Amino acid sequence: MKRVTVIVFGFLLLLTTNTVFAGMDHSRHAGTGEKNDGTGCKAAKVSKFKPAALSEVAPGAAFSFMVFDAHHPKHIEVSVKKQVVPVTIEEKEAFTLVQGTLPPELKAAVVRIHVKVKGKTAKCNTEDGWLLKING
Repeated sequence: MKRVTVIVFGFLLLLTTNTVFAGMDHSRHAGTGEKNDGTGCKAAKVSKFKPAALSEVAPGAAFSFMVFDAHHPKHIEVSVKKQVVPVTIEEKEAFTLVQGTLPPELKAAVVRIHVKVKGKTAKCNTEDGWLLKING
């Protein structure tokens, strides 16, 4: 009888312990919006797109965006319709400013400016972008 009581008590203790751990704060682990592969990898964030998404622009229009937490700013690649677009990269204290122009031959189209930022490892790579309407 004592043996059954000890086994039941141990089982209940195990269930209670798992419930306590499940309710803990896990915000420092992966799943908080940051990629973390166990090597301290923090994925870059691309934002502040100009012109704004779905804006109508002229062929050859200028665009810009900011990259935060880039591992190496020289590893930023921008493409439009699978064509690499040359950009200027200006490193600031807290972010990297990227500027470029749309290819002038693109007219009367909706295009996506596609941004790839390479991280320390393949798991840290970031891809983002936005759509623009080119008139003409």
